Amino acid sequence: MTRNALITSFRFCLACAASTLAVSYAFSPWPIGVGLIFGLGLVWEIGQQRRWDWIAHLGLTAFLGLAALGIWLRLPSAWLVFAVVAALSSWDLSQFTQRLRNAGHVIHEQDLIRAHVRRAFIVAMISLILCEVALVIEIEFSFAWALALGLLAAFGLSRMIAFLRRESD
Repeated sequence: MTRNALITSFRFCLACAASTLAVSYAFSPWPIGVGLIFGLGLVWEIGQQRRWDWIAHLGLTAFLGLAALGIWLRLPSAWLVFAVVAALSSWDLSQFTQRLRNAGHVIHEQDLIRAHVRRAFIVAMISLILCEVALVIEIEFSFAWALALGLLAAFGLSRMIAFLRRESD
């Protein structure tokens, strides 16, 4: 897998994020958001091409903010969850592209790109499945259980990040 394939993967994720977020807003009483969403996606893509390193953070923040606003406006949650996961994937691939660009010559670059994209795809699919299951199943927890589960999730996430960092070294 080459850098061009990495950029194509980024564009695909960005298009999925913008499209699903736009669909959520299109079938609501607030269709004006559709143009804004596609405009933000276009600005993110142009910024990526022009190597504006800050644009990915702004794009992710904007997409997450619009998804949160969509939840508040009671738009379809399944579309919003998909948009958030796709936006996070776009951000991740954008950051990875930036790190490769700043590193210069990378030994076994194609293998590194292939492994990163494969891991990102697996994480995105697991995230989508868990989020969609969470939207369907409703369980009430006491505050103590919610706090304990939140701490367990944070611990598990920190362990996973540490594992992925060791694996990539």
